[in-house]
Order: sequence, then C-alpha cells, then structure tokens
Amino acid sequence: MRFPKLLSLMTALAIATSCASLPVERASVGGADYGYTVLGSGGPVIILEAGLGDGRNSWRSLAPELANSATVFVYDRPGYGGHFLSDPTLDSDRDGQRTGAEVAESLHDLLAVAGLQGPYILAGHSIGGLYVQSFAKLYPDETAGLVLVDSRPPAFSDRCVETGASNCTLPAAMRLLLEPHIRAEYDGGVATMSFVRDPAELGDLPITVLAAMRPGPGASAGSQQLWLEEQRAFADRALNARYVEVPDAGHYIHRQRQDLVLSEIRAMIGRAAVPPQESE
Repeated sequence: MRFPKLLSLMTALAIATSCASLPVERASVGGADYGYTVLGSGGPVIILEAGLGDGRNSWRSLAPELANSATVFVYDRPGYGGHFLSDPTLDSDRDGQRTGAEVAESLHDLLAVAGLQGPYILAGHSIGGLYVQSFAKLYPDETAGLVLVDSRPPAFSDRCVETGASNCTLPAAMRLLLEPHIRAEYDGGVATMSFVRDPAELGDLPITVLAAMRPGPGASAGSQQLWLEEQRAFADRALNARYVEVPDAGHYIHRQRQDLVLSEIRAMIGRAAVPPQESE
C-alpha cells in the first residue's frame, strides 16, 4: 500500500476477510503470534511479504500457483490475520514503531521455527518490498534474490516533500483510524526507508523491480510521477537490478497481473541460481 491510500487499505481488508483463505499454521515466536502457510516442496524457498494493511491472503491466489515451482512461505505479521494466541504485537512495538529491521529479524526467527533454510528468494509488495530489502541487508548470506512488487521507493517521501506534491503522507486524522499494528508499521516507515536507502549496499544481489503504471485511488498525478521516477532511480542505483514497468496494472500487480509476477519470480529462481532444498 502507498501510505496515503486509506481507501485502498480498507478495500484490501474487506477483500481479505471475505474471500477464501490459505491454510494456516500458528506459532508464537519471540513473544509475538504468527499465522503462516508453507506450500509446495523442493526448489528454493520463496518468501512472500505483504504490504501495509494486508496479510498473507493478499497472495492467496498466487501462492498455490508458485508452489508448483518451489517451496512457498507466506505469513501474517503480528496483528494481522487474527492469530492472537497471546499477544498481537512484537516486543519492539512498545515504542510505537515497527521498523523494517524489526520485521526482518522476527521473520528470520519464524523461518527457523518453520524449519526452512536459506538462501531465500523474497518477493515484497509495497512496504513489504522495504521489509524484504531489510532482510537482505541483515542476512545477505541467506538471501539469493529480491522481487519488488510496486515496492515503496525509499526516497519517495523525501522527494514528495521537496517537490510539494500532494497526497504523499497520510492525514493525521486518518492515521488515528489505523489499527495499532498497522499504525506502528506506518510510524516506523521513516526508519525503515532510511535503513534501506542505498540499494548499492545490497551488492550484486539480483533484484527485479516491478513498477505499476496505473495510479491507484488517492494518488495525484504528481505523486504517481514521482513514484515511477523513484522506482527507476532505485533500480539504476542497484548494482544488479532489472526494471519492469507494468502498464496494465495498478498498485496490486500481483492480483491484476498475477501471470507476470509469477513469471518474474520464476525467472529469479534461475537468475539467482539457488540450489534445490534437500528433503527431510
């Protein structure tokens, strides 16, 4: 999700709660509660990270298809999905912020509990793209490739302020309507973007940047143009990035052009040359 799109958030939540869900396993890790799904077998482990306001069911159609090619792991961050065995928050949420580094560290612990080993290919949508970049920065030896699905560009907010574009931040009154875990992720956005500001720090890690050309609800013409400029600039600054503009999709590329996202993730398997997982 792009931060100012409260309408998109509410729509996504409504869709997620009204449609069939993926099967779920539950775990409590580090004082937080999770729901997760593992599909498929063999190949590399592919992690799907949802955007702000979305849980694992954002990928409910794509994940089973992808599982024909590899092992797929998709999960709900604490607070999403109603998997509250004890506490719907991370311990680190107590400061009111949930940062990309904190999300990456908790995901790493959850993968260990699930018994899945890297190196991983991670695909992230919107703010989830920042989270998978955070994972790659913290765990470079366990990361084989990234697919960023209309990921929020780390420099986008600053560019919005500099240019005076509209609809770059969420109005204060709307922020207060967000559920606590979503608000914590929103409030942690500045720290998250700062942590992954320079894609060159990821070295020669293979990265695919998918950029939606259609503006979503609430996006002004100015903010949409900046969004695309920053998507391309991010790919240009990365050392091993492939940039793909998607003219026939809005922010939810993985729903509107599932075929393309599947193709790009499968291409990353070959590009990253990940060895197959050993059977237990």
